[in-house]
Amino acid sequence: MLPSRYFLDLTQPEIAGQLLVQAFTAVWAAGCASGIDGFAFLTGQTPGKMLFGLRVEGEDGEALHLSQAFLRSVGGLLALSCLGIGFVPVLGKGRRLGWNDLLAGTRLVSAKEETAAGD
Repeated sequence: MLPSRYFLDLTQPEIAGQLLVQAFTAVWAAGCASGIDGFAFLTGQTPGKMLFGLRVEGEDGEALHLSQAFLRSVGGLLALSCLGIGFVPVLGKGRRLGWNDLLAGTRLVSAKEETAAGD
């Protein structure tokens, strides 16, 4: 039998409260991430991208796959976790792809040009 020091003492309010906050935060973050991924997958846009007339698509110009939407979110988290360095290439010239786009094989395009071409 293991000594009790290897187990959490949930009778202490501080430990129980910390675990509750951590569990809530994890569930909330997963819900937000899946909502954003799903929204981007279904429409190619998030509400912010709609506001600015932008859309995400695959490098081949095809609609976003669910795996690409997920990888783009993971790449965005990686880019942010490195103090935003992963988004610096977006400010330059050339392809202007951040780590999130490179990881997922996506690109950001103007949605306005697409609707004008489709008319």
